[in-house]
Amino acid sequence: MKKLTLLLCLLLSTAACNTTQSTAQISEAKSGKVQQEEEVVPVPPHARLGENPFAGKEIPRDQNVNTAKPLVCGRLDVFLTNVEKQYGEKPIFMGDAPAIVNGSMAMVKAILTYNVETTSFTFFEQMPAESRLICVLSSGRGKVTSSSLFKEKKTGA
Repeated sequence: MKKLTLLLCLLLSTAACNTTQSTAQISEAKSGKVQQEEEVVPVPPHARLGENPFAGKEIPRDQNVNTAKPLVCGRLDVFLTNVEKQYGEKPIFMGDAPAIVNGSMAMVKAILTYNVETTSFTFFEQMPAESRLICVLSSGRGKVTSSSLFKEKKTGA
């Protein structure tokens, strides 16, 4: 049983971290369905987790690279409450981002939380198939590069 569990974990971790090169052209049809034409070239088998399959190779300007990385996901309300309590981060940006779900275009929420004092941030994205769940895309420390983004628009009096 231990060997089966270990093998399953190994297979899942390899699949989750597999990288493919892809030149994708996505166009939206009138029906709202998304047609995707893509040529996928798998990364050579010797390229394993932590290795750079592109090292020493030219990457063409028009080359898109698809990759998969493991993400931590959870309930939207719990995650947003936890980053505020633990890191003092509050949502400073929320937007709609396109995602492909079962061949159709859907909109998901993208959220950026930030703590002005510590400069910690977290980028979240809602799971396309389940709106109650969000995933951490990235987190770290950084500074706002344009203070004009946060100035309120003046209204005419």
